[in-house]
Amino acid sequence: MKRFYGPIAFILVGGIFAFIPGLKIYRNYQFQGGSEKVIATITSSGRTTGSSSTRYVDYKFTVGGISFSGNTSGYGGAKGETILVEYVTSSPSVNRVAGSGKRIKKWLWPIFGFGLFFAFVGTHWGWNVKKREELKERLPKVGQKTMGSITKIDLNKLIHYEYQDQSGNKFTGYAGPFPQPLLDGLGDKKNIEVIYDRANPGDSILSLELEI
Repeated sequence: MKRFYGPIAFILVGGIFAFIPGLKIYRNYQFQGGSEKVIATITSSGRTTGSSSTRYVDYKFTVGGISFSGNTSGYGGAKGETILVEYVTSSPSVNRVAGSGKRIKKWLWPIFGFGLFFAFVGTHWGWNVKKREELKERLPKVGQKTMGSITKIDLNKLIHYEYQDQSGNKFTGYAGPFPQPLLDGLGDKKNIEVIYDRANPGDSILSLELEI
């Protein structure tokens, strides 16, 4: 399970970074699809708590005899005062202070893209970990053993290797990360035992992986 901690962390961080700006971008898109303006009454206002305190205003308004409420940060006013708000024509519960859409920051898209990238990396990483675990379960029983060569050990403690199948075709792979004491124990060793899938020789593991 520990092998999935890294991928899960990447997915969670990416999801957080993508969700918040993504929601703002989507909301702005909703307003572009059709909106109306209406006079609302301020019900309360104040400042958010925390180091980056900002003003906010709560308000209510009526559309077609139905009362709706909302709030927008970056604005203030006294209770009972009026304020111009806009709402999505098809869904008045989606609303904001009129003009606040112009405050949509240009950095929302880069942050949204950053979040998606992190989530994608985490998903891809998790898929690779899952596949690796399945190979470690299956190949010791049905795989073909052969001697491969270590090509390098990178800074992430991954062992990169190459090997040949029974037909002499060359393949490469990598495995890890491995504990540093285990890597130190390899010394200058270049040969390493590989177990590959006979039906799909590109899928392989190191026998060393079964020791950790």
